[in-house]
Amino acid sequence: MFKKIIVGALLVGLIGVLIAGAVVRTNAKAGDGAAGEAGRGRTTVSAATAANGGGQRGGRGAQSEQAVVGSGQGVPQADVTAEDWLVVSGTVTSVADDLVEIKTDADAVIPLQGRPLSFAAEQGFTLKVGDPVTLSGFEENGAFTVGKVTNLSDNSSVVLRDANGRPGWAGRGRQG
Repeated sequence: MFKKIIVGALLVGLIGVLIAGAVVRTNAKAGDGAAGEAGRGRTTVSAATAANGGGQRGGRGAQSEQAVVGSGQGVPQADVTAEDWLVVSGTVTSVADDLVEIKTDADAVIPLQGRPLSFAAEQGFTLKVGDPVTLSGFEENGAFTVGKVTNLSDNSSVVLRDANGRPGWAGRGRQG
């Protein structure tokens, strides 16, 4: 009888530890997912930047907000049309293995990092400090998403997203 009580108590204790571990792991994953949702692999500039001229076609604007960038691999929620694409001009101010910073003509700083940067490197695209560049992209969820980077010093470019906004690193999907 004493043996059954001890075995039962150990079994209940083991089940309790497993349940507590599952709860902790679920909460940790839920917390990471929520933090990683914003941006999802897009280099972005806030809507205020675009409104101040940072996202205008060839426009120069007033002082603008700081750029925002996310990590991961997002796909736009809706197809992007040709009319949605904007062009932003700027100069490369910083280059590292994991981050390239571009200061726009409207004084916003656009970081290019994460999957977009590694995809560009895989395509053989390089940038140096001082290189003049143009960024083509579109506004999505109040943020500017980079779709193409052109290095004006050597006239090279890399397409990060197709005309519909789909990332080049995402594969062909269901299109075949």
